[in-house]
Amino acid sequence: MRKIKEEIDALQREIQEHRTLTEEEQQRLRNYYMVGFTYSSNALSGSTLTLTDTQQLLEDGVTPAGKPVKDTLAALGHRDACTYMASLVDRKELHEEWILEMHRRLVRMVEPEAAGIYRQQKLFINGSVYPTAAPEKVPGLMMNLLRHLQRERSAMHPVTFAAKLHKKFSYIHPFACGNGRMARLLLNLALLQAGYPPLILPLSCRAEYMAKLEKAHKTPYVLAEFVAVQVLRAQQDYLRLLK
Repeated sequence: MRKIKEEIDALQREIQEHRTLTEEEQQRLRNYYMVGFTYSSNALSGSTLTLTDTQQLLEDGVTPAGKPVKDTLAALGHRDACTYMASLVDRKELHEEWILEMHRRLVRMVEPEAAGIYRQQKLFINGSVYPTAAPEKVPGLMMNLLRHLQRERSAMHPVTFAAKLHKKFSYIHPFACGNGRMARLLLNLALLQAGYPPLILPLSCRAEYMAKLEKAHKTPYVLAEFVAVQVLRAQQDYLRLLK
């Protein structure tokens, strides 16, 4: 893990030393990552939209033919949540009301009755042997999560912090729907606030990703290590785009 972090730190210095992008170049990069992140995160959660479907929908307003309406609405909701997330990058903080608003934008077109509010029912995660938090405990657990992590943030490596936030949020599973996509939004928010490029988890790593998230209940470092490897790849891809 130490070696990976050293590689991450070296690549981050290279990224920070790169020439300043023009506004047009920055906008092209934002659009590229918006489409890629929306496609991959929704696909990891079961969406049938392809990368081309997502690109045509978000960039051209073309609704994919023959695909479930809910998948189209989910992509539009993810775009709205990403736009809101981007407005928080310079704040370098994390607050409960931001999380609730991000969730509201994420699911309001598909599950409006659940948008922006903590769940009131027990949830079970398919494939997991571990229970999620009881609904009555969710508000307190979220408050403690934000309070403790924010206090520890300055002493942690940014990638470690982002992975820990993702893991703890996932284990609470605070909403009735959209928890996986929210966990990846928060993972990215933490990374972006620290100056890292966006992290897009490819659909090909879904099985490994879910297995590490499950295993991290007993072996916490495995998810942090997985995220670190993905961050390293994201940095390498970002530098290729810059060059």
